[in-house]
Amino acid sequence: MSKKIILFLSNLRYRKDKKGKVVGLLRTPREYTCPDGTTVFGTQTNDAPVRYLLKAHSDIIEVICVATKTAQAGVKRLGALLRRDGLTVKVIGVQYDENQNFAETAIPAIVNKYVQTGDSIYLDTTGGFRNANMYLLLLSRVLTYRGVSTAGAVYSNYQTKRVEDISHLIGMFDLVGGMQELSSMGNVKSLSAYYQNTKDSKIKLLVDSMKDLTEAISICQTQNLDEKMDAFNMALNEVENCSDPLMCVLIPAFREKFGRSMTMPGIIRWCVENGMIQQALTLYKERIPAYILRDRPDILEASPKAFEGLDKKNYESIEEVCFRERLTRMLQYNPPQNALSRLQQKMEQSGLFQFHCSYMAMHDILTDYLYIRSIRNMINHANDSGTENQKDLEKYLSGLSSPRYKKLEALSVQDIKKALLTALDRLSPTKRKEKHRK
Repeated sequence: MSKKIILFLSNLRYRKDKKGKVVGLLRTPREYTCPDGTTVFGTQTNDAPVRYLLKAHSDIIEVICVATKTAQAGVKRLGALLRRDGLTVKVIGVQYDENQNFAETAIPAIVNKYVQTGDSIYLDTTGGFRNANMYLLLLSRVLTYRGVSTAGAVYSNYQTKRVEDISHLIGMFDLVGGMQELSSMGNVKSLSAYYQNTKDSKIKLLVDSMKDLTEAISICQTQNLDEKMDAFNMALNEVENCSDPLMCVLIPAFREKFGRSMTMPGIIRWCVENGMIQQALTLYKERIPAYILRDRPDILEASPKAFEGLDKKNYESIEEVCFRERLTRMLQYNPPQNALSRLQQKMEQSGLFQFHCSYMAMHDILTDYLYIRSIRNMINHANDSGTENQKDLEKYLSGLSSPRYKKLEALSVQDIKKALLTALDRLSPTKRKEKHRK
């Protein structure tokens, strides 16, 4: 692993006499104050920041200079200047002109020839043409994905005569990228790295709680999910008043995607949208029963008797037992043409549940659950421990008027995603406007 500097080299500017003969460089050496309080001298744009970086990090071995054809003379000059300082660092020139495509020329040259996985780079953002900093940022992002870290960045301020450390600005891109990773993949690696030394307990709590939550989701630890979800929601509320202004700006965007708080349907939808189909199926099978029975009184209310005399057996929770053995048993396997009336009759006679949605809505919820449960068991090569007859269930589902229940063996990944999202939409409070029919 090596440390290197990457910069855009400015053109040399010369001073000429009255006859037009070059008599020296246009600028004269001037003293710059460094972030650590020391001083360095620089004549050309890149001199002071490069000298500071080499002094602060004596193990840097190369300076990679992106330079136009007219700026190539500056490569030799910078090498000679550093040798006069007693440094043995190697100075390399990578030619690039503004009329070229940076992504097709300079980036491949640097990535494939001059840096290796595990290297660390420092950026001098002072020199070059006006959009050079954007190219350096692009290069640093590309190198990140190649396993090359950006350890720091500096800028030489000609007006204030200071070499400024702008590493925190580069790090902010890591923060934004980390929030994107968190939203799209549940990955907290970038956020953890960015905030590894934070003293803000609210930010630390958010990162730790999201890490715990995503780990539980990824390995389907459904028995701990409610606790971890509550911890994350609490941390999300707390971090709105954290000490990092950028985090405070990003949190509303996160909430816009996930809602005011994380819910079980929200987690399942997030899994579906990010390709975690196995996790989504398992969570729906094991946690949606408890969500409906405990958290959705607008759908139904279960009396204490509904849970009496039940044995968890191979089920994840007592709510899953109740949902599967008592609610869905009211549904299957009546002839499809009479399914709704038979369901209504059984529900009204049971005395175990009070319904606050229509029987049609309840019928859809129950059939969705049986269907998704069957898909999950098929993928897991499970047989539901002999509690359901798979062929009878498929016959029942295929006989319904809705075309959404395709045969299990004909399902594609997209079909499974659609089935999950349709089922989740049916559970959305904003979409449940039907009244219970007497």
